[in-house]
Amino acid sequence: MGLLSSDGRFKRLPIEKFQDLSGRATSVLKLKEGVSLQRAVLCRTSQDLVLASSTGRLLRLAVYDNNLPVMGRNAQGPVLLRLVPSEVVVSAASVSQKRGVSVVTRQGMTKRLLMDRLRLYQHENLGQITVRFSHRNDQLIDLCSDKADQVAAILSSGCSLRLDPYHLMALD
Repeated sequence: MGLLSSDGRFKRLPIEKFQDLSGRATSVLKLKEGVSLQRAVLCRTSQDLVLASSTGRLLRLAVYDNNLPVMGRNAQGPVLLRLVPSEVVVSAASVSQKRGVSVVTRQGMTKRLLMDRLRLYQHENLGQITVRFSHRNDQLIDLCSDKADQVAAILSSGCSLRLDPYHLMALD
């Protein structure tokens, strides 16, 4: 299980830590003041982890112990996504190397990105800009793997929309 915080830190924990939780509260991640949990991701060593920022920057990392080590309860995890001013962490997904990810912007643009088009990095890298926005005030708001059955969106008008991410157009 991987936990992504709003400051770009990613902590990988063994799934066994979550299997025997009782009705009592337990702490699995300590966050600094002003930092929140952004996403929880099931990550397997046979897959890649993709992190996304609001500026359309994606970082793809191989999930293995030397690159993303399993940590203890009190660790915060390393910073994987270094943020520039006004940029925020959007999402993370664990993806098979033969699949892709789908991204959604605030203006409603959806795109599917194939994994072989995303470079594989180490955690010291910044990632790559993969989404070019057509509106100046647009930004990335979510990312999901192709294995998701549907992507749901709530529009500013209050209407909801469901999309099948596999049928979105793949970008070259």
